[in-house]
Amino acid sequence: MGRIISKINKRAAANAASEKTEKWSLSKSLPYLLNRVGFRIIDEFEDALSAEGITVSMWRVLAVLNERGPCKISDLAGPTSLDSSTLSRLLKQLERMHFVKRKRSADDERVVDVSLTDRGAELFRRIEPSVVALERDLEAGFTEEDVHVLRRLLTRMYGNVIDRSDRAPLSSRSA
Repeated sequence: MGRIISKINKRAAANAASEKTEKWSLSKSLPYLLNRVGFRIIDEFEDALSAEGITVSMWRVLAVLNERGPCKISDLAGPTSLDSSTLSRLLKQLERMHFVKRKRSADDERVVDVSLTDRGAELFRRIEPSVVALERDLEAGFTEEDVHVLRRLLTRMYGNVIDRSDRAPLSSRSA
């Protein structure tokens, strides 16, 4: 046990030393850079989606249902990055637009299953080429390996964000 604590302390000291040598800069800040890229992508994507009468959040619901098939509402929250109240509201809208259908599970009345309608699947197929083209544009200048590594790193970073959110809120952490 003592060796583990010693390793942790050494790693923490090394991290602290490297942090002191490089001054923080907004232009190099990962959250800032990710936010800049994300906002630009969303702005462009929203223009394409608004022509179809849907939002980016609605698109994520349609994309998950297209990829996974019918699923429980509770299984949509994680992959769409939507909280349950927002997801519930979006599903009602998508149902009114005839893009999804909700149905109580035959096995458990408390569970609601959601699936794409034919109209929802057709909308997905109509939008998908724009999504693929946007991704190709974003990948310009990167090798296939670069894109693979970037996806892996972003997935890992998302896991880190989820792990952090399970701990104390940012405002209560010491600097």
